[in-house]
Amino acid sequence: KYKPLDKTIDLVIDNNVPQPSLDLLGGVLERFKTESLFRNNRKQENILGKARLYLSTWKGIDLKILEAMSAGCAVITQETEDIKSLIKHGENGFLFSNINELESILEEHIGQDTGIGQNARRTIESDYSDLESFVNKWNQIFSYTSNLFYNRS
Repeated sequence: KYKPLDKTIDLVIDNNVPQPSLDLLGGVLERFKTESLFRNNRKQENILGKARLYLSTWKGIDLKILEAMSAGCAVITQETEDIKSLIKHGENGFLFSNINELESILEEHIGQDTGIGQNARRTIESDYSDLESFVNKWNQIFSYTSNLFYNRS
């Protein structure tokens, strides 16, 4: 479903950005004259297929990150232990731990096609295309999340 198309959109951000994150990101994103393209009526797969970069404001792995990588987008997301198992910084995506790092990543990669999106797609093809492997990886993610949630002190 999510296939790379001609890349004509520099940056897409997720449509469920919490207001505090949107306030924080607003100034950074305005500098780069980008849009929150998920907020319009175009189909999600067409938007992802045309985008070079996908900015996820959620911590950890979610389905949209996998979809964006499948569409050939280089994902930019906050560095967490679970996301580091999927995204290798500078190889198939980008990880940041603060707003300054995010700004630096955007400055360096907006308007550039570095091949990282293709590497992201290859990661999905090799690690998530096999159904059994896909189910096992999601079971690992659910187990990790469940342990975090139920083992809080």
